[in-house]
Amino acid sequence: MKAKAQLIILTTVGIAALATAMLGYTGIWSKLTTDPYYDVKQEAYSAIERAQLWYMRPLSSGGGGKSFMDLDFKVLGYDVGADSNFWQGRYGALRLQKHRVFNFDMTIKANDGTVFSSHDLAYDTRPVFSLE
Repeated sequence: MKAKAQLIILTTVGIAALATAMLGYTGIWSKLTTDPYYDVKQEAYSAIERAQLWYMRPLSSGGGGKSFMDLDFKVLGYDVGADSNFWQGRYGALRLQKHRVFNFDMTIKANDGTVFSSHDLAYDTRPVFSLE
């Protein structure tokens, strides 16, 4: 009886180890735990980082001179169309809004139509996007 119980425990542990290895090897676990909007948010974080650096650059060097009033995607080096406050990225569209001296807002529209926004983005803030 004792040998049978040990065999059952050993088999159960073996199956659990095999399942864990399969989940890790196939990438299923990372797909289950990764934000599906990670890529579009990364595009937004990159644009915000550029905006924050542009804000600190002096006007004489092509920067904002500590003001977000003239901020648009064109001054950040993005290829834009007629509306320079709109940029279509690979994973979604970004829009700059409500330019103020010390902060601005950004809206993200993912390719699947999901909309996120972040408000009062300033030079020293970490962006947090919330669903609209």
